[in-house]
Amino acid sequence: MLDRDGYRNYLFRQQVLTENTVNSYCTGIAQISQHCGEDVFAIIDLQRLAQMVRDYGIGGVHANLGGYGNGSSRNALRHWMEFVAASLGGKAGADVATSTWLLTWNPEHFKDGGDAGVTAGKVTRWTCHSKQPQPGDSVFLIRLGIEPRGIVATGVVTRSSFEGTDWRDPTKTRNYIEINPIETRPDCASGLLSMLLLEQLGRESAFKWSAQSSGIGIPEPLASTLHTQWENGRGQHSLRQYVEWSKADPKERRDDWLPEYRSCVNAIEQVRQGAKVLDDAMLEWVWRIGSNGVCTVSPGFLSSTDYERNTDFLRQLALDIFADAGEQRYNESFRRWDDAQRQGLSRQCYTAVIHRVFAAAAPDR
Repeated sequence: MLDRDGYRNYLFRQQVLTENTVNSYCTGIAQISQHCGEDVFAIIDLQRLAQMVRDYGIGGVHANLGGYGNGSSRNALRHWMEFVAASLGGKAGADVATSTWLLTWNPEHFKDGGDAGVTAGKVTRWTCHSKQPQPGDSVFLIRLGIEPRGIVATGVVTRSSFEGTDWRDPTKTRNYIEINPIETRPDCASGLLSMLLLEQLGRESAFKWSAQSSGIGIPEPLASTLHTQWENGRGQHSLRQYVEWSKADPKERRDDWLPEYRSCVNAIEQVRQGAKVLDDAMLEWVWRIGSNGVCTVSPGFLSSTDYERNTDFLRQLALDIFADAGEQRYNESFRRWDDAQRQGLSRQCYTAVIHRVFAAAAPDR
């Protein structure tokens, strides 16, 4: 049904959004309805919806209202148009909506611009292989070449394709567009969309994020997913974005893994509180097992020889880590392991295994 309930069902089942996000989108639609004086859930004309998407989108005449709720309103409107198009058997493509383009930036080759390659609010030209981008289209700028890789800025096209002097070789020319950067997120702390998350978002379409050419069209529905993820990630560290996405994704949330993980960390907490002893069985799954419910360290788990030769050392080290899994203990643990190696008690330092013990002992950190 082309109504509010049908829209909510579409967001839950097709877009796999959380209840909080769906509720914020419905609130966003209500805000736009109040502004335009008409129930948006009654509008099913795709051409009209496409114009509304432009008007309430980034750079549109009603961009401020479209930005309500960290962009929930404009995202909600875009999803409503896509839902209408799918329900009517059509497609919200370039003929009825703005397109979305991926621009690339490799600081190893081009160092001008702000921390994200561009400066918010400062119109600039950018290399664009395609001649199709039009004013009003959306762009995402992805940093390649150096870490952290990922999308570091978004903006809107202000001038379509034109030819200009090649920035590398003044004797040549190349194609450019002009863009108005709206928001920049140069690092993980400011919320860039990491390459790791981008690859997960594009896994169904096999979209190539590391394209060598700047100016690649991002197909729907991936473009819609990207807009949503960018808005939802505002103010969130890149790692938190990945955690929240994986919790909502049916494949990545790994419901089968979580109970075993909780059992492991709870057992360690009981040892910490003195309600349980670190017996031989527990010592083995803490140090020896390749996949123990916390994470898999295969093939880097302890050899039988190194484990059996160092059980007393491993037991004391584990108890010390359980008691205090802070930075000082972390550095100390590697120094103690180095000493064991110099004494010939261990053939190598099992870094991944040590990390796993710390992760199990301090899951909140």
